[in-house]
Amino acid sequence: MRESRYGTKANVPEPEVTAEVSRPVLGAEMTEEAPQVVYIPTAAPMRGEDLTVVLRELEDASLALLVFSSLDLLVEGCGEEQPWIGFHAAGLEELQHQVGADVVLWDATLAPEIRQYGEYGEGS
Repeated sequence: MRESRYGTKANVPEPEVTAEVSRPVLGAEMTEEAPQVVYIPTAAPMRGEDLTVVLRELEDASLALLVFSSLDLLVEGCGEEQPWIGFHAAGLEELQHQVGADVVLWDATLAPEIRQYGEYGEGS
């Protein structure tokens, strides 16, 4: 994977607004029993081997990788139009390192005005 500031591909544009999140749990591991598979928002549905995860810039300028412990929580936190990928939780720390995320936010809820609707850049 190619690294960049906002995802795994260099052509991902910077977000226009910072993330407003609630109920986050910081860290690559949850304090409760972590699931085997986690759900990660992506810039677009996966095509072949191309995958771009979207990082969110927090108020303190750190970059967060959003991770959800269930698909229901991803839809609740990001909306029904958010592309996503299922990912083995065992590789989460490595993914965080590869994409350059400072922190992992578990089960965060994004304000509707900053959610991604469809593929990144298409009205999001």
